[in-house]
Amino acid sequence: MPKNWSVGEPGSVDDYLEENNDEIQVGDTIEYISNNQMGYVKYEVILGDDGKKSLKKIADYDSMMEEMENGEDEEEQKGGKRRRRKTMRKTRRHKKSKHHKKTRRHRSRKHRRH
Repeated sequence: MPKNWSVGEPGSVDDYLEENNDEIQVGDTIEYISNNQMGYVKYEVILGDDGKKSLKKIADYDSMMEEMENGEDEEEQKGGKRRRRKTMRKTRRHKKSKHHKKTRRHRSRKHRRH
């Protein structure tokens, strides 16, 4: 069963493969995880032309983002609706006071008399 190995900064995937060559088998995957998400890369260990273990890039940050975008495009093509999230925000309604209405009526009557 293939294993998944992880390498973080300040290391490199090539150095990690050389250091752990006996433990890492063909078919295993090695993930390089940097201090930022855009530096993520996933490799598969393969047998190179020279018979030594080599690395083949199978995923990185950009390819993962493309897959997510393509998945959204497929939903839209299928006719799926993207639902808007309902907010819990209450809308304020300003009520006019009764006094305000009386004042307006009073003024309007005054203007009628003159």
